[in-house]
Amino acid sequence: MSAFGPWAEEGRWFRGNLHTHTTNSDGRLSPEDTIVLYKQAGYEFAAITDHDKFTDATALSDARFALLRGVEVSAPHPQKGPSYHILALGIDRELSQEERASAPQALAAVAEKGGIAFACHPYWSAHTINDLLPLEGILGIEVFNTTCQLEIGRGFSNVHWDEGLGLGRRWTAVAVDDFHGRGDHGGGWIVLKARKLSEKEILDSLRRGSFYSSRGPRILSLDVEGRTITVETSSVASIHFVCDDSLGHAVHAQPGRVISFARWEVHRNARYTRIECTDWLGKQAWSNPIFFE
Repeated sequence: MSAFGPWAEEGRWFRGNLHTHTTNSDGRLSPEDTIVLYKQAGYEFAAITDHDKFTDATALSDARFALLRGVEVSAPHPQKGPSYHILALGIDRELSQEERASAPQALAAVAEKGGIAFACHPYWSAHTINDLLPLEGILGIEVFNTTCQLEIGRGFSNVHWDEGLGLGRRWTAVAVDDFHGRGDHGGGWIVLKARKLSEKEILDSLRRGSFYSSRGPRILSLDVEGRTITVETSSVASIHFVCDDSLGHAVHAQPGRVISFARWEVHRNARYTRIECTDWLGKQAWSNPIFFE
């Protein structure tokens, strides 16, 4: 057995939120108060991503908490108006209107500045897979968005993720809060493996997909030998091996009991699998996909 992805890497696990708003856009708390809130909740990093405005909060970083620079970039959709929202991380200024005249232009500008990008809340934005496929250069999408789920019940975008993976996109996925200060913190996060707590190391880990996403459960180990996948988790009610088409598999706990281990040999026709585990409270954790050539 060989450990997969971040479970095979040296370093430490860090918990963080990548989508956060403050009073510099439509959030209710100042950058300072926002960071205090996340520190008190046990987080170790966060990205301030105000709407089309750069908030430099890096001075709030310390040895135990890292701040990522970022912006939530809006760009027009040819048919739907200003419906593209792009989570741009690792950039040090907002994009001009010219730079975000279209989503591809915005992504090119983010890449030129050395940043990385994820597509925000596809379900909330009423996007179909055809809306996402033209977004060349995104690392992935938000599989879960706390605010979108709390406000209108459209926080999950796992269907969009699987459609993209099935069509050959090698997308990772992040769970986020999209924090605005309305009781919407601590609902979704990523757990990332890095050698040290710094913006550079965190961005490098995001580029490698060295993280998993969660609303509660923990993925303790993930091993791959050929097509045999072995996963250990915290106590959960079910562990799903999600694949393209209808080729997946599930292991369920008996009523009133829990499981923390599953093993499965992935179907020979599957091109990818990803782990999705759910506890008895209905909270999920998601691994990034394992691809089979």
